[in-house]
This record gives sequence, structure tokens and C-alpha cells, in this order.
Amino acid sequence: MTWHDLFDRAKQFDTDVETVRETLSERRNE
Repeated sequence: MTWHDLFDRAKQFDTDVETVRETLSERRNE
């Protein structure tokens, strides 16, 4: 695994976390 792979994984993880946060806040607003 290269440094670049790790960076891509971290970016993907950040995106997933943002998606989960948005989903949770939308559920709270209902």
C-alpha cells in the first residue's frame, strides 16, 4: 500500500462521515 492509497482512503472516509452526518441531521429535522 502506498502513501497515495492511504490519502485516497482518508478522503473517502471523510466523504462517508459527511454523508452520515447529513443523513442524521435530516432525520432529526423530520
